[in-house]
Amino acid sequence: MNHAFVTLPTPTLPFIRRIAEPRLEYTGPRTLEEMVAAHKARRKRLEAPGLRLRAMKQAETRRAKEAQEKARLDAEEAIRKAKEDARREAEERRASLPRDLDRFLAGEQIRRPSVRRIVAVAADHFKVTRLDIISHRRTKEVVLPRQIAMYLAKTMTTLSLPEIGRCIGGRDHTTIYHGVQKVTAMIGADPAFAAEVEALRAEVEERLANG
Repeated sequence: MNHAFVTLPTPTLPFIRRIAEPRLEYTGPRTLEEMVAAHKARRKRLEAPGLRLRAMKQAETRRAKEAQEKARLDAEEAIRKAKEDARREAEERRASLPRDLDRFLAGEQIRRPSVRRIVAVAADHFKVTRLDIISHRRTKEVVLPRQIAMYLAKTMTTLSLPEIGRCIGGRDHTTIYHGVQKVTAMIGADPAFAAEVEALRAEVEERLANG
């Protein structure tokens, strides 16, 4: 009995396709020696002259920008302090105008003491020398008379802080401002100290009147 085999055609399905599974293959160094060699190669590339020069230029540019920004902030702070000092000085002068105006209208000649006279009065009162006050000594026996002299010079004359500083040992105006502020605070906190400063003011005016 003969058997006949018939081959049927495989149906074609256009919407079905075989997708290969993705395969991940490690291609890096596999041994310790290969890893060390790869690390050295990366370091060599990073330390190439071009990359190093670029990093140096970037760091230099960053430092220059930071220095420029710091200089700008310092300049703004100095301008702000100068404006504040000028405003405070103008207010103090305006506050003294009514008293001076009354004396002027009364026909009284307005005379103001010199810083030298104020320093002499403070030196005599505290038993120190005039040279001690204008010197750069910072002992307690000298600092307080010096600051009181700064305060009296600021409140009894029309000189600016830099001018007073030049008369008292060539000091900076910020030093004069600090001394004036400290004495002002002590006057507000200690009535006995306030009375002592007023006594010194009266002594300066008395010496000025007596010539």
